[in-house]
Amino acid sequence: MNNRQFEREVVPMATKIYPFVARMVGKSLAEDCIQEIMCKLWENRRKLKKIDNIGGYVYRMANNHCINIIKREERTINIEQIAESIIPDNQYTSDKKERYSFILKQINELKEPNKTVITYRDLDGMEFNEISAITGLTETNIRMIVSRSRQKIRDIYNTRFSEDENKQLTEDYHG
Repeated sequence: MNNRQFEREVVPMATKIYPFVARMVGKSLAEDCIQEIMCKLWENRRKLKKIDNIGGYVYRMANNHCINIIKREERTINIEQIAESIIPDNQYTSDKKERYSFILKQINELKEPNKTVITYRDLDGMEFNEISAITGLTETNIRMIVSRSRQKIRDIYNTRFSEDENKQLTEDYHG
C-alpha cells in the first residue's frame, strides 16, 4: 500500500474508531492509543495490501491494543463515566440519563461474545460485515446475537421501569 492509498483508506478510520477506543480506555488515553495504532498500521502498510477488509482489521487492531492497555493497567470500564461522556447535560433529562445508563449496564453484564457484538453494532454503529471481520463470527450469527441481546435488554428494561412506574402509581394512590 502506497502513501496515497494509506491516506485514503486507513487515516479516515482514526475518526471512526475514536468513540470505540474512548469507551474502552477513556477519553484521556484515546488520542494516544489512536496515534499508536496508526503508527503500527503505517509500519505494516505493505502488509495491508493482502487484507480484504481494512476497516475490520483496524477495529480488531484497536480492540486488541485497548485490551492490552486495560490488562497492563489493570483497569476496568466505568459504565457511569461512559454514560456521562456520551450524553451531554443539555440533551437529556436525568430520567433519560438514568435509563441510558441502565441500558449500558445491561450491555456490560452480557456474556461474551454478545457484549462485544452488541457494543460494536449499537454503540459503535458498525456494519455486520465489519463485526464479522473483527470477531470471526458469521454475519448470520452476529444478526442472531444482536437480536437476542436486544430482546434480553429490552425485557430487563421493561421489567425494571414498568415496576418503578407501577410502584410510583401505587404510592400516589395508596400513600
